[in-house]
Amino acid sequence: LTYRFRGKLNDVEKQADHKLFTRCHASYLVNLQYVKALGKGKIVLSDNSSIPISRNKLEGTQEAFMNYKGSLRI
Repeated sequence: LTYRFRGKLNDVEKQADHKLFTRCHASYLVNLQYVKALGKGKIVLSDNSSIPISRNKLEGTQEAFMNYKGSLRI
């Protein structure tokens, strides 16, 4: 699901639950529930679309994804 709005993504990011959302690129805030896989420089979503991961956000994105996946284990 895509939302379009006029405002600052930084403001949305501050309000988002950091256990469920990660900022992978200056233009993208991703809900980790819909991440199927991390590829080379991209996130593959459950609908098979992809979103770029910027170089400076790669490590944080990988860490957020692993933390999210780890938190799902019982």
